[in-house]
Amino acid sequence: MRIGMKKKLRVASVIFLAITIAACAKKSSDESDDIKTTAKVAVEAAVVTTGNIPMQITVTGHTEATQEEKIVAPIAGKLLSLNGFEGSFVKTGEVIATIQSKEAESSEEGARVMASEAKNSREREQVKRTLELAKDAQNGVTVRASISGLIATRSSNAGEFVAENQELLSIVSMNDIVFVADVPLLDMPHVRIGEAAQVVLPTAGSSTIAATVIAIKPAADSTSQSAHVIFQFRSVPDALVRALRTGIAGTATIIFDVRHGAMLVPKSAVLRNDETNEKTVVTFGLDSMAKSIEVTTGPEIDSMVEVESADLKPGMNVVVVGNYSLADSTRITLVNAAPSEDKNS
Repeated sequence: MRIGMKKKLRVASVIFLAITIAACAKKSSDESDDIKTTAKVAVEAAVVTTGNIPMQITVTGHTEATQEEKIVAPIAGKLLSLNGFEGSFVKTGEVIATIQSKEAESSEEGARVMASEAKNSREREQVKRTLELAKDAQNGVTVRASISGLIATRSSNAGEFVAENQELLSIVSMNDIVFVADVPLLDMPHVRIGEAAQVVLPTAGSSTIAATVIAIKPAADSTSQSAHVIFQFRSVPDALVRALRTGIAGTATIIFDVRHGAMLVPKSAVLRNDETNEKTVVTFGLDSMAKSIEVTTGPEIDSMVEVESADLKPGMNVVVVGNYSLADSTRITLVNAAPSEDKNS
């Protein structure tokens, strides 16, 4: 009897120990789950908004001159001065060159010879008057700019002898400087005469210059699969006038339509998978649980980009900082201002 009772006690002890170990293991597992549930990832968020976004294309090109005003020598002689260099701005009526005629140069040279040969005061006085007249003639003929604009080319230099009607330089009027761009043939259906554009040139800094499409060259380049489009600058501020030089590379942006009521998110909210090229945003609701939504993107404006998805609605929250590698069902906590009270997730 005693031996039987001892066996029963040992069995009961083993069972109790097993139950205790199992209970402890379950408690440890529950605590681990609680830790996972309460663990939070700090993120920053924004709200999905709607707005109007322009449909646009941006192309590269350069400035050209449609015509140039040639400045020529009115007489043959020695070019005493030629003011300005290529790219310099000149105004109408500004003196840009001085030419001494051959006759004036000969008179001055003759007066110097006479001065060296003068033998008495009478001859010296006569030489003095001749030399004064020669010096007056030395001032030469002045050549003035016929228009205001930029010096495009310079064909002569001071000290040279020029022939009558020889070109000295050429001037391009501001109205004759255009922007010529190569537009891909795929984008040509969006380009029409009279469309507005914004041109950016490195010489103009961060400022944009308003322009209009005035011509489309009919012949397309079969090699580059593009067509030449000509833009006319308009309403150029005085501060940017000198930025309109020829041969300056830049870009032109044409706005051909406006999409109204587009769904917009910050660019930083959109994640792209390099392997599949899929794009997603991470959203969350009142439960603060992360959820990835696949989206397609459209045009961009400033720091915002258009997104489309049947699972995304205006007013929903999207993560903009901390969204990289954020797994679904991860509990998050906001470190910026509280987002909207989203009831759609």
